[in-house]
Amino acid sequence: MVEAERDLNGLPREKLTEVLESFKDPDVFNAVTGLWKSRIAWQGGMRARAYMRNHQVDMDEPGDLTATDVAASAHEQLLSAIGSCMTVGFVVNATKQGVRIHDLEVAVEGYFDNIRK
Repeated sequence: MVEAERDLNGLPREKLTEVLESFKDPDVFNAVTGLWKSRIAWQGGMRARAYMRNHQVDMDEPGDLTATDVAASAHEQLLSAIGSCMTVGFVVNATKQGVRIHDLEVAVEGYFDNIRK
């Protein structure tokens, strides 16, 4: 198999198949569908920092809310996380079917209910 056939959409097809097959093992499946953790530390004002595994993400609010607007808000990051999950799911399923993706963009909007309650 030539290099171009081994990778599709930036994913190594053989490894992807191996990973997806591993989900048949209940221990592996539970490890990726079970409990996920994040620790959030207040950084002053309306800023917060989230720690997940070996990653960190800063959050803030828009400047017109008396914040410093140095990072995306938690609302924006939540919508981005949902969009990212949808994108990855689409790419994985397209790759499983042998479909080459040339361009993909997901736009997500959300309305958050009355925060005064």
